[in-house]
Amino acid sequence: MDICIVGGGTAGWMTASYLASVLPDNITLIESRDIPIIGVGESTVPSFTDFVKTVGLTEQDLFNIGSIRKYTAKHCDWPRKGKDWFHHFIFDKTEEQEQLQWLENLELPDKHWRHSYHIDATKFSSLLRERFVDKIDHNYDTIKRVVYTESGITRLIGEEREYTADLFIDCSGLKQILLKNFTNLTESNNSLINNKAWAGHADYTDQAGPVYYTRTFAMDAGWQWNICLQDRAGCGYVFNDQHIDSYTARKEFIDKCPFDLRRDTLKLIDFKSKWNTNPWCSNVVAIGLSAGFLEPLESQSIFLTQMQVQMLCRLINKNNNKKLFNKFWNMMIRHIAKYLELHYTLSSRTDTSYWRSFNKTDTVVYKHSYSPLFHEYGHSAIAEAYGGKLVKQ
Repeated sequence: MDICIVGGGTAGWMTASYLASVLPDNITLIESRDIPIIGVGESTVPSFTDFVKTVGLTEQDLFNIGSIRKYTAKHCDWPRKGKDWFHHFIFDKTEEQEQLQWLENLELPDKHWRHSYHIDATKFSSLLRERFVDKIDHNYDTIKRVVYTESGITRLIGEEREYTADLFIDCSGLKQILLKNFTNLTESNNSLINNKAWAGHADYTDQAGPVYYTRTFAMDAGWQWNICLQDRAGCGYVFNDQHIDSYTARKEFIDKCPFDLRRDTLKLIDFKSKWNTNPWCSNVVAIGLSAGFLEPLESQSIFLTQMQVQMLCRLINKNNNKKLFNKFWNMMIRHIAKYLELHYTLSSRTDTSYWRSFNKTDTVVYKHSYSPLFHEYGHSAIAEAYGGKLVKQ
């Protein structure tokens, strides 16, 4: 089978490297020199270690591009001001102390799915490009026209050449260069109201150095992330512009960031929290941001990309593959959106209009069909942190 990937960012190179590692098919990747990737730093979850192993990378390879180990996640001021809690990479509350000990000693855990990494998204994409550029048909080109019928795409016309394939994969991000040509329904979660983010790099100070976990802080109209790398941090403020204007959000971000933000790196990102319900339609599969985006909370973006690629590999030659792929995708992203919602609806904060705008609840529902990203421990931990009650179904 001939497979053509459009997009050379994190999703594009994760898709290309994984497919080239596990499938015998011919892989073509087209990336534009003129379109930068969005990432300023990425926090991953433990399943990422499986991806790293599958594509033949080592921990040292990640360290060589400035990555650090991530042991857990800490959410600050979310239940109320002054209340913090850890969301650990464990499956049972009895393992919490072991996880904290690994963090304290910066040890490599000897159990599966007990650690992950903070990576520089740009450098990680470059690393994958370096390792796989000779294993695929790699092209720097800009797609000028998509030729398609109701049955799917027949060819892509670029500035340099034309491309044909049996299957086209859209990794072009929010531009959706391929998927936008087909009728596709979208869905969203009403509690995920954030629509903008300030993002940039920051330097460590004498008072604040790197931490080996992802840290978030609830803010006046959203929340702030800190993702530490070896030589700097990636930081951002995710907010809703109906409750704070961009200038005021930028000032609050600078004032409350524990690190020294590099003002010249700050950029404002607009987004909509929604996903496509049929990311595989005709002969097009959308993977990564082109399939949908919730928000950066709980480091689930790269996880979703990885799960999509793995599911594609399992189903690519199966009957009913599109229906099964889309069913799996919707189950995963709806569940994750529901979990993210709990951070807002369980919170007792009412100190700003933003925090008063959510329909509050005191109940956390856990279903056994939920994904491995937020299993029963994750639901019990968030219920305990916010003083809610856990209901199992």
